[in-house]
Amino acid sequence: DEYTAATSVTYKRSASLSQTIRVEPTTAKVWVGTLTEEVTQIGPYTSITIYFEDPDYALVGTTLTLPTPIIIRTGLGDELQVTSLTRVSGNVFNATVQVEYATAPNTADTKLQVKVPDTIMVRAVDPCSADGTPAVFLKYVAVRAWDGQLIILPAKPFYNDKDDIVIRVTDPDRNTNPATRETVTVTFK
Repeated sequence: DEYTAATSVTYKRSASLSQTIRVEPTTAKVWVGTLTEEVTQIGPYTSITIYFEDPDYALVGTTLTLPTPIIIRTGLGDELQVTSLTRVSGNVFNATVQVEYATAPNTADTKLQVKVPDTIMVRAVDPCSADGTPAVFLKYVAVRAWDGQLIILPAKPFYNDKDDIVIRVTDPDRNTNPATRETVTVTFK
């Protein structure tokens, strides 16, 4: 009997592949307001939301801890530091700070005390901007007061006992959340 054996030989050639990856930082965007709109003035009993957008932090989880805190300062002399922001969407993070009217700063709380009129200064730093150096952002928000309105309906010169009336109080200064209607207490004397 004859046997035929077939042998196959595989030659391996060494191959090299090189790829260059260029890492380019981007410059952050910083604003105060809502996700879609920057605000330039607020009332003394509200809150401010600081937004920080930077594709450099795309891989960060839901919380961004900043290497340099965001400084928030008022003309009254109060100051807060924000070191942690929460992801809103994509590369956008934010933090909200309550604002309250006061005659002196209170450094023992987490609220920002303001007077009327006043200016809130927000200072944020992007540690590595598009040119590789830190970028400093300064944003200013004016604090002002608006006159409230009191409307009694129906409007008439006098009212009889057991008349139904509607009392409407509108005071933008007391609007602590612009997204909701709020109530105030009215006292009759």
